[in-house]
Amino acid sequence: VVESLSQQARTLITQAERSQTLETAQSAVSEAKKYLEQARQLGMQDEQPNRLQGEVDRLSGEMQRFDDDLHGAIDSYEKNKSWPVKAARMSMDVRKRFPSDPRVVQLSGNLNSYQMSMNWIRAGAIFIILILLGLGVVWAGGRVKAMIPTATPTPTSTATITPTPTVTPTPTNTATPTSTATATLTPSLTPTPLIAQVSRAVWARNGCYETYRAIGKIPEAASVRPMPADRRFDGLGRECLLVEYQGTDQSVIGWILVSDLAP
Repeated sequence: VVESLSQQARTLITQAERSQTLETAQSAVSEAKKYLEQARQLGMQDEQPNRLQGEVDRLSGEMQRFDDDLHGAIDSYEKNKSWPVKAARMSMDVRKRFPSDPRVVQLSGNLNSYQMSMNWIRAGAIFIILILLGLGVVWAGGRVKAMIPTATPTPTSTATITPTPTVTPTPTNTATPTSTATATLTPSLTPTPLIAQVSRAVWARNGCYETYRAIGKIPEAASVRPMPADRRFDGLGRECLLVEYQGTDQSVIGWILVSDLAP
């Protein structure tokens, strides 16, 4: 029994390390703590539970830090939406670790305009630096050229007899090539709109699918926008899709079944 509890705790630790959402990782760490506590109560005293407990404590601290950073970044964004530099800096690690977490996905979408502005600023700074470097190279080259002495030749009178041949020009007919412009049509690609429609009223959940908590309800025939995320399947092998629904009074981001989308 004790060995089974340790094995279950080890499995939950692995699940927490590979989890795509912060909430799932926190839940796995909490369950692993319970199994290790039961193992100690049953009298297991070897090094394995202690080693597993150390991993659980480390993961628990990381998850708590990620959760605090995410909450702080969301609060900072709400206070300064025009230039959310603090929110972007605070959430950098959690956005990299849990890119598919619904709260992280929503925060990343809110920070898109800020990230684009920062990219333009960086590109402008690099362009200015390159211009300054080019001007510096030109200036340095002129200085070096001015410092090199120029030798002045001395003229010497020398009598030289040069025979001058007489050339008789011969007319030559030269064919002039004629260029013909050929118009080439380049097909243009039409982007496909990233909008889908649900075929019935569904619940958006924080995972794939019924075993996860419902976040919000999406009405029938409502339009949703697919979000970037790894492919997921539920216990029945049905594929899920992370979508965003913009309602009249709230925005919902969560997972739905692909089969619930209208063809």
